[in-house]
Amino acid sequence: MKECFLAVEAGGTKILVASFDSKGNILQQQRFPAAKRAEALNNLTQFVLGMATTGISIQGVGVASFGPLENGIIQHTPKPDWAGFDWKAYWSNLGDWPVSVDTDVNAAALAEYAHTGKKFPCLGYLTVGTGIGVGWVSNGTIHRGLSHPEAGHQFVKREPDDRFAGVCPFHGDCWEGLASGPAISQRWGQPAEELPGDHPAWDLEARYLARGCLNLFYVFQPEVLILGGGVMSVRGLLDKIRHYLGQYSASYLGPGSRLEDWKRRLQSPGLIDSGLRGAFLLARGEG
Repeated sequence: MKECFLAVEAGGTKILVASFDSKGNILQQQRFPAAKRAEALNNLTQFVLGMATTGISIQGVGVASFGPLENGIIQHTPKPDWAGFDWKAYWSNLGDWPVSVDTDVNAAALAEYAHTGKKFPCLGYLTVGTGIGVGWVSNGTIHRGLSHPEAGHQFVKREPDDRFAGVCPFHGDCWEGLASGPAISQRWGQPAEELPGDHPAWDLEARYLARGCLNLFYVFQPEVLILGGGVMSVRGLLDKIRHYLGQYSASYLGPGSRLEDWKRRLQSPGLIDSGLRGAFLLARGEG
């Protein structure tokens, strides 16, 4: 019987599921919408049951899920159809496998840490999309504390002439409320992906992202902070953030205040599927 590890990345709009061999090669993969929980879970269940008919033995399951999470249970979320859902209970009903559940950003940080050859003892992963999420890995171990980080809900200094109320249903104008994808769309009256690269939205976005990132550097002092998510696909945005980091840090971080240092410390993802790859590592017992 062939053995595999099962990895699931549950995002705000889609779910990715894949089976991996022990070396990290993908054997099977499927993608489907996440908006309707019952439909998404039915698709996921059919994928797992289909594996059983092919004689594949699951050695472990890793789930990289949107949050907030508490012991594998999705808490208060803007996705009401998923609030209260228990990932561990779901898997226990399907089979007797070891299950590890963590946030999608923690899993992405774990995968990027492994991808860099584990050369950065402290590495952070920030995703900017439907929300803003942050994950941390220190010496191969995911930082959890009482729970996972919720840095997207920190408050950052506003631009003096910014009167936008923010979109966070809990805090209004927290970092996520001011700088997430939905915040960009509501602020400017059109989808973020339709705004041209020279639109003033992106300079303002860079300022807010730089302020939040600087807080993360001050608190966690990571060697590298990786910025992913749909918003970060905008051409030139990363360089704008680096520019403002150099400006806002005001030489307080010493050599790290130079623009060339921010180019080293603030990077794009090295993987195109870091969340799914991180879920595989969770399934294998890492993190």
